[in-house]
Amino acid sequence: MLTSLGESIGLIPLIALGMVLLWRVSRRWAIALPFLMAGAGALQYVAKWAADRARPDAAPWGFPSGHVLSLVVFLGLVVWLVATASRRRRRWRIAASALCTAAVAAVGFSRLYLDRHWLSDLAGGLMAGLAYLLLAIWVVEVVIVDRGGPTAPPPHTSG
Repeated sequence: MLTSLGESIGLIPLIALGMVLLWRVSRRWAIALPFLMAGAGALQYVAKWAADRARPDAAPWGFPSGHVLSLVVFLGLVVWLVATASRRRRRWRIAASALCTAAVAAVGFSRLYLDRHWLSDLAGGLMAGLAYLLLAIWVVEVVIVDRGGPTAPPPHTSG
């Protein structure tokens, strides 16, 4: 049951809940969230197609772990948003980081336990998810927000 958190049956309600909660706080991220997760799904598909490595049970497309990749993107974004929203509340940042890390680790362990992935599949999902998440944060926070480029200094007026 824990492993279903990384599948569409678990991710779609999380994405919907995330969008609703983010709408009041950051509409930019509320709108970006479904696109971010769709991109994670596309990345997962392309990476699995490119690697074409079998799972421990001989089923196809094991590398990278899509469950881990998707959860790293979603829960990593949660950690990022909590960390940037609560600069004065260190305990919230620590609690969010610990809870999200524990969730990714638990799902990853379940994938190993169920003999669906190799440890390297989980590491690949973790690395691909982190790289994609960092790129997405940079795009949304820097490129989109600062799309006008650096602001010019105000014109000098002579009096």
